Amino acid sequence: MITLNLKEIFETTDRFVKSYVLKPKEVKLPSEVGEIKEETFVNLEVRKAKGGYLVSLEIRSGIYLECSRCLEVYRKDIDYKVYKKLEAPSQERELFLQEKDLSVSFMEKPDILNLTQLVREELILSVPMKPLCSPSCHGVVEVLPNEEAHPDPRFAILKSLLTPEGGEK
Repeated sequence: MITLNLKEIFETTDRFVKSYVLKPKEVKLPSEVGEIKEETFVNLEVRKAKGGYLVSLEIRSGIYLECSRCLEVYRKDIDYKVYKKLEAPSQERELFLQEKDLSVSFMEKPDILNLTQLVREELILSVPMKPLCSPSCHGVVEVLPNEEAHPDPRFAILKSLLTPEGGEK
């Protein structure tokens, strides 16, 4: 786990830039989300700001997901940049979430950045709700040796339920 003491870092500088490589076991996504099998590359830039820190993260990784249609496992490339404001946890409770709050993360301890946790959260947010291996995925089909796609025979009974008395129209 990579944690940074931002208070110590910003005693000597006003901008912190560093690259990290996280091992799959460090990132460890929940199994229902997907699996990281390769290293995750992170470019981090942190600047001090009023009430906290401004963070720029560039994340490059690959997540293995299960397609929602065909149930095959496929690799989704992740390569994006995200900007966040880090703030210390506040004792005050806000009643309403505002648009500006959507790009704010809260540090568990003041001035301590848990980079591994922040990267894990961003990777989880990058996973679509219904992952698809490709936009043209046809779902579960049986492929015969002549490479023609046919509906799965286990679903044939469903066709008879669509017509009166189970017969053909």
